[in-house]
Amino acid sequence: MKRIKELTQVLNEQVIDLLTGVTIYRNYFEEHQYDPNNLIHAGVQRMCINHIVISLSKLWEAFAQVYGKEFQGFPEALRKEKNRLQKYLDDKKVYQFRSKYVAHLIDKETGSPICSKEGASRLSAIVGTNHGEMLNFLSEISPLDDETGEAGIVGVVQRLNQHCYGILSQVEATP
Repeated sequence: MKRIKELTQVLNEQVIDLLTGVTIYRNYFEEHQYDPNNLIHAGVQRMCINHIVISLSKLWEAFAQVYGKEFQGFPEALRKEKNRLQKYLDDKKVYQFRSKYVAHLIDKETGSPICSKEGASRLSAIVGTNHGEMLNFLSEISPLDDETGEAGIVGVVQRLNQHCYGILSQVEATP
């Protein structure tokens, strides 16, 4: 049960981190007309997106590398949702982007500084190339009109987490 407790903590943190990044981005740009030439706007955008990418990378890592065995015991419908989300993260190469462009200054393969032009190109493959596409990406994480918290990536993570809580409550209820 220790691993399920750990997984619950990981999933909780990612829900919080995803919602925080999305909310800060949306709230900031509701108050400020987005201007791609404004350095503060670019910084807020970069901070939020990097934060979200790191969180999505942690989800991928939990799915693909750390808690795979635990997920095998989940109901089929939840496993399918988890697998679809993992494939989405694989297709967007979120973990690779985080590992090379968000987390490092020097390219391990070349020994040279990371090429920001290539990084920007890879980032646009994840989040889009303009403010509108970025808002669509954020809606994939947490749709603006979702008052239940059940839609988008956050909804999938919440359902996985609820299942973990169910497992833990059954164990605690067992004499």
